[in-house]
Amino acid sequence: MGARKPECGSGMETDRLVCYTDRLCGVRRSRTSHLAFSNDRKVDITRDGCGSHKICLDDPTDCDPSTNGTCLFVSFIRTVLPTNSTDLTIDLRGNVPSPGYVAMGATLTDGSTSLFVCAHNGSANATFFQTLSRNNGSNLFMPAETRVTGIRVMLKGDVIRCEFDIPGVSLNQNRISISTNPNITAGSGNVTAAGAIGPFIPILNQRVNLTDLTANNAATTTMAPTNNTVAPTNMTTVSAAASNGAHAVPILLSVLALFTMLRA
Repeated sequence: MGARKPECGSGMETDRLVCYTDRLCGVRRSRTSHLAFSNDRKVDITRDGCGSHKICLDDPTDCDPSTNGTCLFVSFIRTVLPTNSTDLTIDLRGNVPSPGYVAMGATLTDGSTSLFVCAHNGSANATFFQTLSRNNGSNLFMPAETRVTGIRVMLKGDVIRCEFDIPGVSLNQNRISISTNPNITAGSGNVTAAGAIGPFIPILNQRVNLTDLTANNAATTTMAPTNNTVAPTNMTTVSAAASNGAHAVPILLSVLALFTMLRA
């Protein structure tokens, strides 16, 4: 199964959706492209394919990410390319405070964790996507870099649903290797009134075998919250009007880069 094509939209005025067709940030430069969105599509995250063609992690166990109930859910679809690299398609869903965020991360060999953050800025009434590196010793956030495509974030009530693709992941890299069962974490946190990312509270913490989509992965553990905050940087606000007379929906597009941990 290949990486998804960008689709975006919202079926209700209360939904907030942001769609990026491509995101590539290099050192000291960034390129952002995004498409306008319509109100006829949603970000649909389900358990379909769990244990067969995708790996699913969840809390509570077997919770349903398609509902509005309490459920932290992350899934991975791995597509092996002829070049022996891999595309990863990731779905992330969680309940967040307002404002707040849900994040998924991978622990690197240098003792840091690369985080993908899908957030809601309550004061700006907008969603944004951000990538950070967390020092696991000091619990401090730092900017990071990678290439991420097909990013979509949708907010409905206190539920954030987020989808994105990481293309060209190498099976054998200096920082992380898919074949060595990386440690995956997922959790949530708050966003300050100024738009800063607050302390990350890990809920899921699992070693995952990304080479076997049917494998039984290690048990989920709950971790204590960390004390860290990152200030908002390089954020752009875009307003887009939905079709059929819907109100204009302000969208906050924020792209920080992610470490080269997943660069081919």
